[in-house]
Amino acid sequence: MASMSLLLFLALSALPLSVNAAEGKSPFERASLMTIAIPVLTTFAATGTTSHPIEMLKSAKNEALAFIGSDGDIRSARFELAVRAYHANYPAPHMSDMQLAQAIAVTD
Repeated sequence: MASMSLLLFLALSALPLSVNAAEGKSPFERASLMTIAIPVLTTFAATGTTSHPIEMLKSAKNEALAFIGSDGDIRSARFELAVRAYHANYPAPHMSDMQLAQAIAVTD
């Protein structure tokens, strides 16, 4: 977790360097530099802050309990995000949504 925070800090601190690198350049060169630098830094920052599937599963505990209690009728956004993260980050065969909710509910 600390290494991801450090990487995020370094990526965001590089933004002023790209702006400084654009000094003395034509408007087209500055626009090209920003067109490349901003999406790369934004993607890196988003990936660094959302790539923790275990943390995402743990944060959906209350929503998983609501899903279990309603027999699958209540599907909150956080629980849906946890289900998607589970399917994206773990190989098949996958648990059913109810089994996943029960697994999330018993985690610490």
